[in-house]
Amino acid sequence: KTVSWGLALDFDLISQEVEALKGGRKVYSIGSSMGAYNAILFSSRLQAERVIAFNPQFSVNVNYIGPDGLSERSRSLLTKWSDQVPENILGFFSPRTKYAIVMGSAERDSLHHKYFHRLARNSCVEVYKIDVDDHNVAKYLKRRSLLKRCIFTFFKTGTLQNFFSQNLDLLENRPLKLVVLQMISSVRRLF
Repeated sequence: KTVSWGLALDFDLISQEVEALKGGRKVYSIGSSMGAYNAILFSSRLQAERVIAFNPQFSVNVNYIGPDGLSERSRSLLTKWSDQVPENILGFFSPRTKYAIVMGSAERDSLHHKYFHRLARNSCVEVYKIDVDDHNVAKYLKRRSLLKRCIFTFFKTGTLQNFFSQNLDLLENRPLKLVVLQMISSVRRLF
């Protein structure tokens, strides 16, 4: 296993293999943390219909995001590919793909959330922030039996706005409910 945020992967080879396998079917992409970063990274090349990304990094370039945007372990692992690290992930979004970015409120994720929130002005990107101090938002949703429904709702409808507003009672504590509602309201205003 190589921790590389996709920088050690052969994009051309993977794209060719997926193209040969998809046989006219739609491509959906999903990931959490580094996997979410890669889901976005590959979305344009794979012509993904939808991408749901749980706590992706907006950038893994320390010069862009600063030392607080990544853990010390992540920074040390990325030094091997420092000459290949893009400034940020912005150039990898496709206007033909629908994206849902679901973030937690862990301290190290707040910087990435800020950048993704600015990106939400684009009509193909929805950004949600759940007030849970955990980088693993997918695990948090799974413990509440919401992860599968969240994923399938987005893949089917291309939005999570109704999903979050309809499931507030399953998302614990009051501050969480308020944050989700505020985020949904701000996402609606941006579109």
